[in-house]
Amino acid sequence: MWTGLDIIPGSPDLVAANERHPDLAAALRELGQRYEEIGGVILVTPEFYDPGAFPVDGSDPLYEDHSHPGLENVGEVPARHWDGLPFLADTLQRTARQFGVPVALRETLLPVSAWAPLRLMFPTWVPMPLLPVGMTDLGPQNHYRFGLALRQAAIEAPKPIAILVATNLTQRQDMYSLDRQRLPREGRQFDETLLHAFETGNWEEFEQLDPVVRRKARPDQPDGRLWALIRGLSAGLKGDVLSYKETAGAWGMAVVHYEPPRQGSSAEDASVAA
Repeated sequence: MWTGLDIIPGSPDLVAANERHPDLAAALRELGQRYEEIGGVILVTPEFYDPGAFPVDGSDPLYEDHSHPGLENVGEVPARHWDGLPFLADTLQRTARQFGVPVALRETLLPVSAWAPLRLMFPTWVPMPLLPVGMTDLGPQNHYRFGLALRQAAIEAPKPIAILVATNLTQRQDMYSLDRQRLPREGRQFDETLLHAFETGNWEEFEQLDPVVRRKARPDQPDGRLWALIRGLSAGLKGDVLSYKETAGAWGMAVVHYEPPRQGSSAEDASVAA
C-alpha cells in the first residue's frame, strides 16, 4: 500500500540542521511523525547512479557514507545502520518490467545528502527500513516511466510504503558560501516555477522554462531527468509545500508532501490522467 510521496532536501548541511536550518528541521520532524508506523521507505537519491539501468539496493542492512568533506566541521556523527527492504526490491524489478524500464541490483552507501534528512525524520528509536534507488543515463521519458514503476511497487506492497525523493531544487555546489543566502536570479526563477508545478500538477510553465535558466540553476540535471521521474511519481497529484528555503547562495531546499490516490488506483490510471 502506497501511503505518501515527499520531496525532501538533499543537503549535507542538514547534519547541522538544528543550528543552520531549524525551520526545515522542524518540517522534516513533523513529516516523519506521519510515517512512524509504516513498513518502510523507497528512497530516491540522484547520487546513486548507474549508466545503463536504474540502480536498486536491496541489501540488508544498509550503511551510511561518512566520507563527505565538511562533516568534520559539525563534530563526530556516529554511524547508523538501516534495515533494508529486499522483498520490495523484488517487487520493483517486476513493476519496472511492466513499464519497460531496466533496473539493476547494485550496492551503495547512503550519501549524507540522504541520511541527514532521514535522521531528522526518523530518529534512532524509529527503525525505518529503506530501499535506495537511483538514476541512470537513460533519458527523461524512461525516468518518467520509472517514477510510475516506483509508485506501482509501493501500491502492490503488503505493508504501507512511503516514497521519498532526497534532492534540492536549485543546486549549485560551486556557488556555496555561508556569507550568502539568496539564490542567483536564475535559481529563484527555477525554484518558483518548479514549486508551482509541484503544487498544481501542471508542468507546462516549467517545460517552457529557458534552457539557460535550467542549466544555471541545476547544471547536473540540465536534461530534466530528475524532474521527469518526479512527474511520474506525482502524476495526477497536487503537492503541499510544507517548507522552502534559499540558502548559501547555492541551494533551494523544499519539503513537499503528496497524498497518494485512493488504494486500488494504479500508476497506469494516473499516467493517463496526467
